[in-house]
Amino acid sequence: DPDASLSKPSPRASPCLVALDEQTCVVFGGASRTNEGGLHGCSDTWLLELVPASEGGKTKAKWKLVYPDGAEESPPGRNAATLTPLSKPAVLQNGGDKTEQYFLLSGGWYPFRTTYADNYLLKVSKTDDLVAKDS
Repeated sequence: DPDASLSKPSPRASPCLVALDEQTCVVFGGASRTNEGGLHGCSDTWLLELVPASEGGKTKAKWKLVYPDGAEESPPGRNAATLTPLSKPAVLQNGGDKTEQYFLLSGGWYPFRTTYADNYLLKVSKTDDLVAKDS
C-alpha cells in the first residue's frame, strides 16, 4: 500500500501535542531522522483520536493526517515549539462555529539550522470526520 507510511506519524522527537478533548489531540511537527543520519524538522499536522474499546478490549489509536509535511498551509517544520490553547477571540464570541478551538504555535527550531521566534494561529473545528482544517 503506497499510503501505508501516511497511516501514522513517523517516529520523531519533541513534537507539539495539545488535547482537543478527552479523546482527541493534535500533533504538529517534531524532528525525524533522515536517511543521512541528520534531523528533519517536520511540518505535518496529525489528529489522534482514542477510540474506546469494547468491553474487555484495548483502546485503539486512530490517526488522521490533516496537513502533510511541506504543505503550503503549514508553518515551517520545527521541533521544540509550543502549542498553547487560547480562548476564542472576543470578536468571534457571538458568532462562528461553537466547536472551534484556537491554539498558538510559538517558536521552536529547525534542528541545527534555524531558531524561530514566530507565532502561528491554528483554528480547529471538530466534526464527525474528526477535524475541519483551517490555518
